[in-house]
Amino acid sequence: EATFAVESGKQSRDAIRTSVLFQVKEQYLQAKASEELLTLYTKALVPQSALALESSMASYQTGALDFESLLANFQSVLEYEVNYYQELATYQKALVNLEQITGVELAN
Repeated sequence: EATFAVESGKQSRDAIRTSVLFQVKEQYLQAKASEELLTLYTKALVPQSALALESSMASYQTGALDFESLLANFQSVLEYEVNYYQELATYQKALVNLEQITGVELAN
């Protein structure tokens, strides 16, 4: 009976270890994917859409562009910025989850 209890305890420990390792890996991968998307937003999507908006504003002022196109470019900038902040929240949540799982404070 004691041998069974010891073996059962080992299996339980192994199951918990596997579960924790899976959670750590899952949160790490989420944070890493979010970090890459944040880089994409900050270095490419938001700046390019802002430049397109500036260009379309100049074209609209000269009459070369209609208001609907200007508005569509403005909407694109807003959507990219909202997506950036949503991804930032996802990144921060993944870091918080990692901190809770590991008990280690992570600096970003």
